[in-house]
Amino acid sequence: MQSRLSELLQDCVEEINKEKNRKDRIAHGFKRRRSIITNARQHRHRRYLFNLDIEDFFPSINFGRVRGFFMKDRNFQLEKSVATVIAQIACHANSLLQGSPCSPVISNLIAHPMDVTLVALASAAGCTYSKYADDLSFSTNKKEFPPNIATPSENDPHRWLPGKQLQRLIEHGGFKINESKSHMQYRTSRQEVTGLVVNKKINVRTEYRRNARAMVHKLVRTGSFEHYALTPSGTIP
Repeated sequence: MQSRLSELLQDCVEEINKEKNRKDRIAHGFKRRRSIITNARQHRHRRYLFNLDIEDFFPSINFGRVRGFFMKDRNFQLEKSVATVIAQIACHANSLLQGSPCSPVISNLIAHPMDVTLVALASAAGCTYSKYADDLSFSTNKKEFPPNIATPSENDPHRWLPGKQLQRLIEHGGFKINESKSHMQYRTSRQEVTGLVVNKKINVRTEYRRNARAMVHKLVRTGSFEHYALTPSGTIP
């Protein structure tokens, strides 16, 4: 039922975008013809890249919020009984389910108004903004990164914190920033968006390629392989 609901809602999104002639290039997570590659491509070869994470993204979208969206959003405006059934299918324990096939498309719909405000913020500051599920990315080639989006910590200049205007817009959208996962990446170091390196061309990490090569080699040679986990210092079985 959740898979069928996901397909139906994606059909609705495409119909709405076509009717409004909307390109819908902001969110890339779990969308047709969108991927981590299309998301990462927006931020290739930039001086600054600021990534942040929304805390408890799916759990922060509760049953009432899902039902209320489908009742009040001008593109849907569904009857209360229909909106209630959709929320009952999509939610468990009063929130969207992590791993459910319909959670991503519903979260994209609910977060879209916030995304529009963040695009406006980024555009005014000379930045590019994109989102993949709960991962938000801002990038620019300006000499100084806009302080309304992120500023370095007074105690540690290498630790960057979300700007006040960015925080306000995200909180107004009904979400909260996970500051422990906010970080700035510079052109002189490896820059990653949704796990892909974006310094020059879109690529995977060197460690990933080496691991995949090692696992394939062992599989061909012995008929079995071990999975190697990536760590900051290297790999472990």
